[in-house]
Amino acid sequence: MEEKLVIWKGIADYNSVEHCLVTASTTDVTVSSTIVGTINDLSFEVNYSLLLDGGWNAKEVYIEYVVDGTPHSWHYVKVSVGWLGGDSPEPVHCDCVDVDITMTPFTNSLPINRLNLQPGQSAEIEVLYFDIPTEKVSTDVQKYTCIDEHTYRFENDGGNFTAELTIDSDGMITNYPGLFERLYSYTQ
Repeated sequence: MEEKLVIWKGIADYNSVEHCLVTASTTDVTVSSTIVGTINDLSFEVNYSLLLDGGWNAKEVYIEYVVDGTPHSWHYVKVSVGWLGGDSPEPVHCDCVDVDITMTPFTNSLPINRLNLQPGQSAEIEVLYFDIPTEKVSTDVQKYTCIDEHTYRFENDGGNFTAELTIDSDGMITNYPGLFERLYSYTQ
């Protein structure tokens, strides 16, 4: 994959459409995406960009979003002791190399591609979690289990939330039951 365009539809909580462009080289992966929709009868627009290294480790995340006409933004950079950004001069202390952004299935592709699990293998990871509806940034523990080459079990909230994610050959989500479904994909 050198360049991939993916369009997802958010269902249930997020009545949305996402247009995501992923560009990969031998040294890094860049992601640029726009999501528009409604949540709780409020309109929103989210624009995010990610810079990953060639192993799908997140190095930088920039998110701009507008909810019901009010603009917000976050910019975080991976540093040796965690993540630096937001309103604090102190870094968020975590060893996490994955980020998770509400309102998009794309960020589930980061650990799926980075971990490259084989069927039957699992990994528990810590992520830097961007919760746009609550406007909070925190860390979260998640677990990924490879069921087969196109299916992963995703768990968070101590196992209180579980979903079987279907992926394509590039590790991109094609179906996130009850939350997101892929409408279109093109690779060149």
